[in-house]
Amino acid sequence: MPPLSQQGVCPAYSAPAWPPGEAPNGIVSYTQAIVEGMQALGVEPVVLTGGAARGGAEDEDYVVRVPAARRSVWGRVMGRCAPSRYRQQAHAKRLLPVLRALAASGRISLYEREETFGTAYSLARRAPIPVVVRMHGPWFLVGEALGCVKDRAFRRRVQAEGRLIATAAGVSAPSSATLEAVRAQYGLALRDAAVVPNPAPACATESLWCASDADPHAIVFVGRFDRVKGGDLMIDAFGSLAQGIPHARLTFAGPDRGLLMPGGANVGMEAYARDRLGPLYGSGRFAWLGPVPHGDLPVLRKGAGIIVVASRYETFGNVVVEAMAQGCPVVAASVGGIPEIVRDGHDGLLFRGGDAADLAAKIELVLRDRELAARLGANAYRTWYDRYRPEVVARQMMDFYEQVTERWREGRGRRFSAHGRRE
Repeated sequence: MPPLSQQGVCPAYSAPAWPPGEAPNGIVSYTQAIVEGMQALGVEPVVLTGGAARGGAEDEDYVVRVPAARRSVWGRVMGRCAPSRYRQQAHAKRLLPVLRALAASGRISLYEREETFGTAYSLARRAPIPVVVRMHGPWFLVGEALGCVKDRAFRRRVQAEGRLIATAAGVSAPSSATLEAVRAQYGLALRDAAVVPNPAPACATESLWCASDADPHAIVFVGRFDRVKGGDLMIDAFGSLAQGIPHARLTFAGPDRGLLMPGGANVGMEAYARDRLGPLYGSGRFAWLGPVPHGDLPVLRKGAGIIVVASRYETFGNVVVEAMAQGCPVVAASVGGIPEIVRDGHDGLLFRGGDAADLAAKIELVLRDRELAARLGANAYRTWYDRYRPEVVARQMMDFYEQVTERWREGRGRRFSAHGRRE
């Protein structure tokens, strides 16, 4: 059987930063893993990214650097008066020549882009190849989880993302929960849509979690301090369970984005933790590491007794599957796409989303029962191997790409025929 890249579908992806590790970003992590999976299948994908390579290092052959657009005086005016329209036009002006050149050379035959701000709307209408949308975090869900005010700017962003989704040649979502929420929000059938999970790369053998090597009192939380990722819930839960488990310790790894409160105030990590934890805050049992390079996370997870994902919403849950790929026991919120990943009591434990007391109870259960922790970790690794390895997910994604491309070509042929022209 010839490589899939010789069968007519060669995807291109966009990444806000490259190489991976330049910035903690879910889109970058997804792109890195799906590219790895495609390459394992014999597909030759392309990654489009902006800026110059850091430190003067040369990029891999599959990376294409797209020059930043020059912003004119008129562009600055448009950016203030009609931000959605400006983003779309500027994005198309910057990327359309690149896509045309890559498509003409045969290097790509499909372009995948996230839905953020609906930026790719103009591009989707004019590109010479099908443009598919990959749902990473639709604003009507993420913005609500953040506690954002649903003002005019909020509604404009939601509408702009909806226009892109309706225009795209196809839509993929990492969870059924996300896809069905998008269908309901916009009243779209989305017949050219598929649920394909996010992949997680393999972990080095020496980094795999083992109960005998882990600290049974160590709790690790990886994520931003904001309302979406539930950093406040993690701190509240720790303050509660620490009283019953004197040696329990919490390590919090992630940037401080601030917690948006109901009245509009934004509370920082240190202020919140100091207020909620009291004497625990300076006792050495709580550590906030700030942003941690992605490559350093396996070491952090390997020494943990439990990994916690306390999000109020997740389109999927990359942090969950990355921990599963390492064979770690996980306690995660039963929100968004997470229940489609974790089978409660089998390869992880689920707690009621937003409920710090239930989170504390589930963490304590795992910390006190090391046999349970070992069983959850072993089952988690098997789940990752069967369902979330890059090559497993890439095969599903290629099936989706092939179906979308075939329907796009058929539809394009009908449009040309109606005008008396041929492709």
